[in-house]
Amino acid sequence: MRRTPSWYDFFSLVAHLSASASCIAYVGMTVNTKPTPLLVYTPKTLRQMIAQLRTRARIALDTESNSLYSYQGRVCLIQISA
Repeated sequence: MRRTPSWYDFFSLVAHLSASASCIAYVGMTVNTKPTPLLVYTPKTLRQMIAQLRTRARIALDTESNSLYSYQGRVCLIQISA
């Protein structure tokens, strides 16, 4: 039975290869060619984003908050990556 590699496996491999130039080729460092992010600030752009996300198997969320002046904090930004 084959297991899925873990983050530990990945970092162990990078540490092992870091002394050689093949590390760059193996890890696949490339120039970012992704499209410009979609800024969601209207109902129309929200619908566009939802339509794009429905085609993806996985998404990731990252939130930024400001709790400097309040006890409960306040979400200032939500980033979604697919």
